[in-house]
Amino acid sequence: MPDSPDDGVLVLLQSGGENFFQSDSVFPDEILSSLAVGDFNADGIPDLVGVGRFVMVALGDGSGRFLETPGVFLGCNPADVAVGDFNLDGLLDVAIACVDGTLTILSGDGRGGFQGRSRWSFYGRPVALQSGDFNGDGVVDLALVSRLAPPYSEAILLRGLGDGSYAPEFEAFSSNEPRGAMAADFNSDGALDLAIVDAEAKNVTLLMGDPGDRHGEFSISAAFQVGAAPGALAVGDFDADGNPDLAVANFGGGGVSVLLNQIEARSDVNGSNRIDGFDLDALGRLAGLRSWDAGYRRNADVDLNGVIDGDDLARVARRFGRLNREPS
Repeated sequence: MPDSPDDGVLVLLQSGGENFFQSDSVFPDEILSSLAVGDFNADGIPDLVGVGRFVMVALGDGSGRFLETPGVFLGCNPADVAVGDFNLDGLLDVAIACVDGTLTILSGDGRGGFQGRSRWSFYGRPVALQSGDFNGDGVVDLALVSRLAPPYSEAILLRGLGDGSYAPEFEAFSSNEPRGAMAADFNSDGALDLAIVDAEAKNVTLLMGDPGDRHGEFSISAAFQVGAAPGALAVGDFDADGNPDLAVANFGGGGVSVLLNQIEARSDVNGSNRIDGFDLDALGRLAGLRSWDAGYRRNADVDLNGVIDGDDLARVARRFGRLNREPS
């Protein structure tokens, strides 16, 4: 975890119970804005990359201790960091989004250092960066959330081409003050989605990926209210139902808002508290309608991807005969 500005990163190791004991501080003299985990020397042990004025890797030894490697000067004020094998050479790389509208990618050398640098510029002020295969082609992509002129922001999907270069796709959405983002398959359709927190609107907006779209474009789904001045996001299956949920830290009023994923409960299309033939019939009559079509019903779009289709029908069929309140 990032520690105080003059302490770098403090690593806490679990001692086997509920208590923790402190390991050595990592990057003790650096002011860090972002931190990520990855295996940068391919030894099977998690390492750390910290981003501030420099991009620095600390190689884990498996005991909770880390060996720092020489840093690389970044030359901009970082907003967020993501890791992945962006050029498909089998080595982990680092991507850094900076508040000046630039994206820097450092190619890993497999020893904890870097052997190349590339840079792109974008309009707006980046605030969050996520990596993952958003279009299902087996190549790691990047999703960059950038603040534009109010009330708009932009999610830029950088489709990885496998050689370290990218083809950008743009999706504007309404957000005055985006603060953070997390990627996960929230509607269980096989495509990565993007959850973006807005500090001013006090909500989380979902941008849904399309499993059939090789361009990896997003469709705007819904906004969910949270507490005052939300910022940090975390993803986990908090109710053990197999679906990813969201936790949001509220810096304004304190506390954490937990958003439990209700994707399975949406199988009860007509709200009768039972999954039955009436739900299947309703879906059959509405099949093919998209969010902009007359007659589209949001409660029939079970996976919230903007179209009522066979995926919605399959999800309802899997739960046929169950009560809505029953666990999956």
